[in-house]
Amino acid sequence: MADNEFERFLKNEFIKCLKQSMNESVADANWDYRENRELKHESYPKIILLTVSSHLFRIVLILHFSYNETCHKFVAAGLKSGGEKLGKDKIHDYLKEVGNSLCGGFKRNLGNVVPSLGMSTPNILDDYCLSYIEELDVIDKHTATVSFNGQELFGASYYLCAAEKIQVDMSNARLSEETQSEAGELEFF
Repeated sequence: MADNEFERFLKNEFIKCLKQSMNESVADANWDYRENRELKHESYPKIILLTVSSHLFRIVLILHFSYNETCHKFVAAGLKSGGEKLGKDKIHDYLKEVGNSLCGGFKRNLGNVVPSLGMSTPNILDDYCLSYIEELDVIDKHTATVSFNGQELFGASYYLCAAEKIQVDMSNARLSEETQSEAGELEFF
């Protein structure tokens, strides 16, 4: 169990970083975000899984996606490919960078209240792997859907996992805008 202030902080930072990573990936798109209790997993047969870990907890971040037309349009817009046929390798690479941007921003912001965090590299897995998530002592989760130019594109989730109650000093959570702007932005390569 985590305290409510920390859970609110995680949810707010997750949504903020999700919006930032989407805007950085394709800046001139029309984005829409909706919070959900559950996702329709049949809509997203693939996931990109990343983790942020400390000695207190693990956060599993997931982008749920499908190789549909909306996904292809999103990646093509991000890569400015001009209608070029995109193979799965290009799509995977781009989506992993989006996942890295989301996870890196989340880790950076979380690092203001929890020192010494580690971050994994992205892994693309089949959706059925999510059936094992409850094995990780999930104590909080949040899910959202992301729409790209009016079409649902991704599901995005985080799962806060810990074996014991989490006590986090939230006094450092309120950084000034000046301090946050000095942190820099993550770039897509």
